[in-house]
Amino acid sequence: MIYTITLNPAPDRTIWIDRIREDVSNRIMEEHNFAGGKSIDVSKVLKTFDVDNVALGFVEGFRRPRA
Repeated sequence: MIYTITLNPAPDRTIWIDRIREDVSNRIMEEHNFAGGKSIDVSKVLKTFDVDNVALGFVEGFRRPRA
């Protein structure tokens, strides 16, 4: 069993849009939010190779999107 610890995990956000247009609002077609950070990424790779692991970290709270 491998344990990884991320001291500063970050929420990662990926968005998809049809195309980028200037001077108009670009509408989001699809959005994915997921945990990120070096150790979390290492745990994801280990899982891909079927290696037992546990990702640990410190989380303060949730980030709210700006309006």
